[in-house]
Amino acid sequence: MGNVNINGRTVDPRSIRQIPVPEGETPKSYVEKNQSLISKNFRDELYFEHEGQLFVTEDKFVVENIGIRKAQDAKVRVDAIPAIPILIDNEPDAHKVTGIEIQGAGPHQRWLEDNLKLKSGRAANLHDLQKEADRLFKSNRFLSVDFSPSATDKGIQLTLNVQPVPEKVQIHGLDPQRMQAMQDLFPKPLTRENIDKGLKALQSKMDQDSQVVVRQVQPHINGDSLDIYLDVSTLPSQLQVSGVPASEAETLKGFFQPPYNPASVDQGMEKLKAHYAERGQIVPQLTFTYGQNEAGEGVLSVDLRSTEMPQQLDFKGMTVYSPEVAQALFPKPLTMENIQSGMQALQQKYADDGYLLMPPEGVSADLKDGQLTINVREAKLSDIAFSGNDKTKSEVLQREMRLKADQPVNLKTLDDDLKRVSGTGLFANVQHSVEPDPEDPDKVRVRVHAAEDKASSFNVGAGYSLSNGPFGTASMNLGNMAGMNRRVSADVTLGTKVWGGGLNYYDPWAFDNRTSLGAGVYHRQWQGPYSDETRTGAKVTVGRPLGDIYDSPWRMDLTLDGQRVGIDPQYSVSGSGTDFRLGLKPTLTYNTLDNPSLPKEGMKWQTSAEPVWISGEAIGKLDSRFDYYRPLGSSERFTLHAGAQAGTSIGNTPLYEKFNNSGSGRTLLGWESDGSLVGSSYAIGTAGVNAEIWGPVSATARVTAGDFFDGTQFSPKVGAGVGVNVKLGNFGVLHAGYGHKLVGKQEGDKGGAFHIGFGIPF
Repeated sequence: MGNVNINGRTVDPRSIRQIPVPEGETPKSYVEKNQSLISKNFRDELYFEHEGQLFVTEDKFVVENIGIRKAQDAKVRVDAIPAIPILIDNEPDAHKVTGIEIQGAGPHQRWLEDNLKLKSGRAANLHDLQKEADRLFKSNRFLSVDFSPSATDKGIQLTLNVQPVPEKVQIHGLDPQRMQAMQDLFPKPLTRENIDKGLKALQSKMDQDSQVVVRQVQPHINGDSLDIYLDVSTLPSQLQVSGVPASEAETLKGFFQPPYNPASVDQGMEKLKAHYAERGQIVPQLTFTYGQNEAGEGVLSVDLRSTEMPQQLDFKGMTVYSPEVAQALFPKPLTMENIQSGMQALQQKYADDGYLLMPPEGVSADLKDGQLTINVREAKLSDIAFSGNDKTKSEVLQREMRLKADQPVNLKTLDDDLKRVSGTGLFANVQHSVEPDPEDPDKVRVRVHAAEDKASSFNVGAGYSLSNGPFGTASMNLGNMAGMNRRVSADVTLGTKVWGGGLNYYDPWAFDNRTSLGAGVYHRQWQGPYSDETRTGAKVTVGRPLGDIYDSPWRMDLTLDGQRVGIDPQYSVSGSGTDFRLGLKPTLTYNTLDNPSLPKEGMKWQTSAEPVWISGEAIGKLDSRFDYYRPLGSSERFTLHAGAQAGTSIGNTPLYEKFNNSGSGRTLLGWESDGSLVGSSYAIGTAGVNAEIWGPVSATARVTAGDFFDGTQFSPKVGAGVGVNVKLGNFGVLHAGYGHKLVGKQEGDKGGAFHIGFGIPF
């Protein structure tokens, strides 16, 4: 069927199935008749009718997350044709346990009744059942634990079927003395793991027996007993070698010494292989069987074929690795054991590096006339099929994919590709599957289903900051313009110390090779500590990664910024109170942070050098910042952060172009972030620890040291503080905290200051 869209989201096509409707029933009547059973099936589903047929979708993201509570709330369309919603099943009360029946527990009945965590009257889902089954299985009392739910009018009736571990072992087919010895090989309790250990030990022991050989081992659970039935026969007294000339056969017989049990035969085969290896040959076919001759005597038959040992390897179908890399995985000389070991190592290398091989044999060997050919069936990509991106062009998803058609499929590369797709901010959920291509047995197809998130928003808010005082904001963001992830935003701010607004445009892939383009116009007015300041301007930024466009940590951005600056005449370059500013700022960034807003690991270094022309005067500004994050301990709850930043200006720098501590980017803890600390240069160092508290909430304790200064008049200021961070989705981090002055406090200064801001952690 076509694409199914529910309330603006396209359903994953793999989640849709058709339900046959009995003759004489309509889809609606059939669902209503079975509604009680449907609502007790532990699934979240939406049933709908299309062209007289009944369909159901189990796309959990759509059914659970778009807020549908009644069927009539669902607007279902198949391509452009409306469909009829019949029933939505995502009611938690439908999974209430009404009763539990225990079967097969035997002596553990009372223990189960006392220790079951699932009780009548409580809600449960499939995850709860599996979790409880795993817990019971780990008690080492049961070989199997299985919950079977069934629907009732009031909820779910559970049947718990268990198979207790046996209490004893019985060996059949041996004399009493050896039977007792074999029983002692099984550790207690007789869990599946211990039964497997016992069977392996029994087989190993019998392989060395000097009287009988075991043809078959059959274990059975009979009540509280583990019965092991052995099919044994007397060890053969005769040896027969086939597949080689008679004279050669006599030589080979000397490698096998009685008794002809499996352990002795293994030793003989190793001697036989070594014999042929000394002659420069291998044995690609070697089997042994136990049987009888015409006289009824036991005979051990050894059948083999020998050929010249290959001296070189040829690889067919391998494109991922060079022949030299693959050959290094095959030990020399090329005996059958070394060939098999090399094939396993090659297959494991493909798996470890993330590459897919086509089943059933991704790596096989062909030995002919002394030439060994290793055949490799690499899984190649036929195509990538996208669904769910109703508003977003497939080009936007495709350009984030390093994986291309006709290339070997690498699952690690695919995971990285899908992380970049999620990182566009356009999708609330991204899923994928890899399946064989029905049109080409040597290729696979990747299906990517991306559930689109809201791309546009309108927000109104109010806040307070130490530099701006109380203020109100309004912003409008229009995202995913033309389906190409282009964004247009407008904002207005009005407060007691600040007011203004701006209009911005951003295209993350305006040109080839992930070259971005940003542009904006703005007007800002700020009541600073020394003078009112007004800036009206426009800027354009072009940037792109340096090196690999998919995962290079290096990036270069170039910003051209033109402004009209209004300032008190005494601080103006022109002396009129109005200056005109033009700056060209290249910014180089190295970034390996795992999260842009609240990192746990990685580093970020950013540096810029900006020549600025102000009303006929020229100055230069240099600015650099380094941040390092590292998790502490195995829980990754705590994160260590260390950072340093510094900047300086060259030339006769006006007051409004000097560095200051306004905002949260250059905070000195304990000093109010109101712009009162100002200098033509600055240097700040910081160190702290962040601790996760719950979900998006974390706490931070840190120390800062530094100063804003002119020339060499550096006066160190040291402060320490604690704060709280709240991560707000993809928008950034809201932080609040208090800093206390430790060093550098002046007479009349407050002992500390509150720090409130948005954008970066405290």
